[in-house]
Amino acid sequence: MSREFLPRRREPAIIPVMNQTIEPQPGIFKDQYPYTTIIVRWLFLTAEMGLGAYFAFLFGLFNLGYIYIIYGIIALTVLQPLIRCVRCYYYGKRCNIGLGKLVPLFYKKADDDNFSAYYGYSILIWPLRLIPIGVGSLQILDGLLSEFKFVPQGLFGVYLAVLFFHRRFYRAVSCSKCRQKAVCPVYDIVAMRAGMEKQGNLTEKRLHND
Repeated sequence: MSREFLPRRREPAIIPVMNQTIEPQPGIFKDQYPYTTIIVRWLFLTAEMGLGAYFAFLFGLFNLGYIYIIYGIIALTVLQPLIRCVRCYYYGKRCNIGLGKLVPLFYKKADDDNFSAYYGYSILIWPLRLIPIGVGSLQILDGLLSEFKFVPQGLFGVYLAVLFFHRRFYRAVSCSKCRQKAVCPVYDIVAMRAGMEKQGNLTEKRLHND
């Protein structure tokens, strides 16, 4: 058969995203995550927060343990939803930690869908890891100077292992199939800068129109 009568193979369209391009891959991304993924993530998060609270209480000053728990609740119910969830593709859908279904009950979707624009505010959630790491490091130092025990020095190693394997899990199982992957600063910090610039331009335009 002549080549001119053969159907031409269509090349996949290139979709520009920020300052990079991705080729669409049908079936790769998840619109709804399975409950098994959500359960495993919550098991990791529970272990992480539980051990984190233990080290915060271990510090013994300023009632740090209670402050840590209260701040953890605020981070989960206020900071995380307002910084990420209300601008996420999975708003109203079953995301990899299940908040996508819960957040619409308390927060309305943001007017813009610029997911990476406010991602820099995630620094407000960092104390939930920095505090246990700081206190745990002090315990390791104390163990080296006196006596090394499983509690608390060994538990700090367990805490670090939980952080490591949790990150490995969500990067492999959740992030790799996420619809927001191309514009998520977890994969490309440039995406956050581009998103913030875009948001700044929109704000300036609104002020100019007003």
